[in-house]
Amino acid sequence: MDTIHFEEKQRFKEIAFYILLGLLQALFLWGLIQQVIFNKPWGTKQASDITLIIINFGVFILILLFFSINLKTVITEKSISFRMFPFHIKKKTIEWSEIRKITVVKYEGIKEYWGFGFRLMPGKGWCYTISGDHGIRLILMNEKKILIGTHKAKEISQILDDLENKGILNINA
Repeated sequence: MDTIHFEEKQRFKEIAFYILLGLLQALFLWGLIQQVIFNKPWGTKQASDITLIIINFGVFILILLFFSINLKTVITEKSISFRMFPFHIKKKTIEWSEIRKITVVKYEGIKEYWGFGFRLMPGKGWCYTISGDHGIRLILMNEKKILIGTHKAKEISQILDDLENKGILNINA
């Protein structure tokens, strides 16, 4: 069995965003109650009852989606793997032999990658982040680039150094 040296699970925790979505949900729920239960038209250009139901359902699903988003990263003696749920059905595993260079970096999510989440940026490769400003930058043997966000940069740096000292990984190839 492959020994796990590091495991991190990040969640989307932007409180202001959840408050905004909650207020939006409350507004449309109030409109639905006004119109369906109290039989009072809601707004100057009244939407149909079914439209209000669909909007309420959509905002609720959006809230559930953001509550479920997480990024899990695992480092073992053989590989690094990650999964951004619910977008990845199964984890993506990259063997150490597939990696030309690996570094822990500080980056600016908004400036460099136009935000957080997962995205493909020309010249920078794939980025998988939830929040923060540190990540594991991988350059693969086939020149593909990947950035995996982390909140534990010092811990990962130490683990990568330990793996390099054991001869398992060459991070400065």
